[in-house]
Amino acid sequence: MKNFLKWAGVSIATVFLAFIAINLFDEGLDPQAAMFGKPRPPKVPDSENGYIALLAMDASDGAVGIAYANTWLDEARAAARDGRRPSRTVSEQAKRPDLCDSREDSCLAVVREKGGQIAQQLGLFTEDLARYEALIAFKRFEEVLDYPFGLESDYPAYASLTQAQRAYLLRVALDFEAGRVEDGIAALERELAWQRLFLTESRMLVSKMVAIASYWRALMFVRNLLETRSAELAPFLPRLKVMLGPLDSAVLSLPRVVEVEFGLVVAAYSKISPDRSDIGQLVNWHFGGGALLYQPNATVNHAYRYYSTLGNLVFGAPAHLVVSEWKAFSGAWHDLPWWRCVYNPIGKILLSVSMPDWNDYALRMHDLDALNRLVALRVELLASGVSPEQMAEIIAASDRRFHDPYTLRPMRRDTAKKRLYFEAGSKRIKELKNGVEDGRVFMGL
Repeated sequence: MKNFLKWAGVSIATVFLAFIAINLFDEGLDPQAAMFGKPRPPKVPDSENGYIALLAMDASDGAVGIAYANTWLDEARAAARDGRRPSRTVSEQAKRPDLCDSREDSCLAVVREKGGQIAQQLGLFTEDLARYEALIAFKRFEEVLDYPFGLESDYPAYASLTQAQRAYLLRVALDFEAGRVEDGIAALERELAWQRLFLTESRMLVSKMVAIASYWRALMFVRNLLETRSAELAPFLPRLKVMLGPLDSAVLSLPRVVEVEFGLVVAAYSKISPDRSDIGQLVNWHFGGGALLYQPNATVNHAYRYYSTLGNLVFGAPAHLVVSEWKAFSGAWHDLPWWRCVYNPIGKILLSVSMPDWNDYALRMHDLDALNRLVALRVELLASGVSPEQMAEIIAASDRRFHDPYTLRPMRRDTAKKRLYFEAGSKRIKELKNGVEDGRVFMGL
């Protein structure tokens, strides 16, 4: 028994010493990790940049929007330089009514029922609509991230953007209700062109998700138009075809958002370890065991490999491969075997357990692509004058740009309910009310 205890003690001591030896030194910082997510000056001049107009959406009533945007950016840069939270003055805006959201309801039906009331409500959005018109007139967009964007940084006030878009679409609905179809179509052209620009150029994950939601809102509005006013739209179908052209790889690109996300994570990890230039803190850190459990450079290197792999495999995967790529990625990076955590255990465990289900972000983008294809297919069928008897054959022979990106096959048809549909991939999209039923995103025929 004594020999057993002796050898057990020797074994434990050997393992402990091996653990210390393995974790005694940090890695050198990977040069690619050191450069990834770093601030860079914008390429688009402020005078041409829709991002400045986006910031201006949240200015106080009666204020000069561009001046507000410049002040917002100046404070963001100063706060990042000083290592503090930005100090913001609350915008003074009169309370606006909550407007119809075409992701949740048919706003055309609401306008048909309460047109006079909606027109009165929009009178309170005069300044919001003017700012939104100015925003969607921009042909270039780039988020200004020429300062270190960290946990204490502010995001733009996207609520003001969303509120203005809902008002804009309601105004378009009033145009159609009043018979001003040409005006409505022209307004939709400006709207969809801006949404593509916003979606394409957004680099922050939050703004990319806002762009997806905004584009979805616009597409559902067009979907409702096609279902209820197809006869009025007949002369404008060629223009609708252009508006609903395929969302190419540049528009659908998600991999680039991981760079900003990586920067946020590195900013968070930088607060775990004390400043190693302080000798007293350094001694306490070592004797407390922290230096053995957490290696700053190794953690950043690990995070860089994590995010670059995420961007390539999950965010860069086509719709039909996202789920399988996510399972492979999650298994490799989130469910780490114990032996992979022997070196730098805190850094690796934090990353493996603290990350969200990234696949739903990618699936939202692919659902948006599928909706764009679905609505575009309906326009194509209307333009072709397809009879009910020809419907099945024409849909089956439809061009690949109209196919379901998840199945790579033609959109499915529910003959009983007279619908075209696809099965949504994202949990968030499945929770929407307008045009979504039992996980199916549908379009009436």
